[in-house]
Amino acid sequence: VVNYGKGGATMSSYSLEAYKGRSYIEKSGYYDDLIKIAPKVDVVIVMLGSNDAAGSTESTELFTNNYDTFKMDFTINLTKMVKDLRNANKDIEIIFFSTTKCYPENSTREKNLINYVRPLQKQLTEDLKLDFFDMYQFTAKNMTASEYEDGLHPLSVGYKKMGEEAARVLKEKYGFQ
Repeated sequence: VVNYGKGGATMSSYSLEAYKGRSYIEKSGYYDDLIKIAPKVDVVIVMLGSNDAAGSTESTELFTNNYDTFKMDFTINLTKMVKDLRNANKDIEIIFFSTTKCYPENSTREKNLINYVRPLQKQLTEDLKLDFFDMYQFTAKNMTASEYEDGLHPLSVGYKKMGEEAARVLKEKYGFQ
């Protein structure tokens, strides 16, 4: 198991001003390493936090005014990642975990994730023929607001639940022990 996650890196390169230059592919420092080890990898999990997936979703106007650019940008970057991984290893499995539930439930961020980001994630996984796990549904059913540090980032008890569920999904889907 190798973790090539990078806090603050996004799937969006330029769609929102505050997130320019923070693309995972371009700026994480891990992307080339990920592609280099891909021939030896069975499964890659792609999971993005709400900021990592979308940049600033706190403002409906900012996000919706940039949605078409965000959608194009996200699509290009995820497609590149999938293509590069599959070119490096034709047998690699890629599973995409959706963003989690956020609190408060009626926040602008949560509404934007529900209405825009999560549907795009689901559609792209279908288009790119990726496996998909709805982490939003899991966190909505199995975690409460008290298990989040700030309504967005889970506390260790929340991460533990998510990790245990991810392990269960990987065992079930890919036969891992």
